[in-house]
Amino acid sequence: MVGQGPLKPPSVSSLQVRILPPQPRFGHIGSPWHPAKGNGDSGSTPEVPTKIKSHIWSTNGFSASYMSPMSPIGLIHEASMKLKMYVLVKGSIPVGNAIVAAAHGPLSLYLNFPTDPDMVKWLQTSFAKVVCKVTDEEFEKAKEVPKHQVITESTLNGQEVAIVFIPREEYPKNFGFFPKYK
Repeated sequence: MVGQGPLKPPSVSSLQVRILPPQPRFGHIGSPWHPAKGNGDSGSTPEVPTKIKSHIWSTNGFSASYMSPMSPIGLIHEASMKLKMYVLVKGSIPVGNAIVAAAHGPLSLYLNFPTDPDMVKWLQTSFAKVVCKVTDEEFEKAKEVPKHQVITESTLNGQEVAIVFIPREEYPKNFGFFPKYK
């Protein structure tokens, strides 16, 4: 993979998504994609795969699986899976505007910070997002946390509707208490 330039996340059209029952984590020792086993070949030199099978795990016991380009570092490291992007949406705005803000916010953040090291690492390893509903007071307090972007809504006269944070492994403790947007 050396000399191919910087990695880019797979395009949406190249993703092959399907729902699977719970499985052992990717890269476990029994996996045919584990480096010690190669690509399932019986030869003495394992073939290096050009694509890896990635899983996105959910709390309800299902996972989404897709094939993505092989990273030059090989397997996805467990520590990288902790990177997540928080999207805080004001609870005072209509649901339709909240859905639009939750969709446009991460895209806008990426378009404005495509080379941020944490953003690049998140795109290559995690892609986890947490969308929470917050009060207007919690929203204002969250603006004090660095590396964020405030999202406004033109149909609400430019009102601030969401705040999106550059992915990171650790957030202020109060973020863990915000209710998930349902």
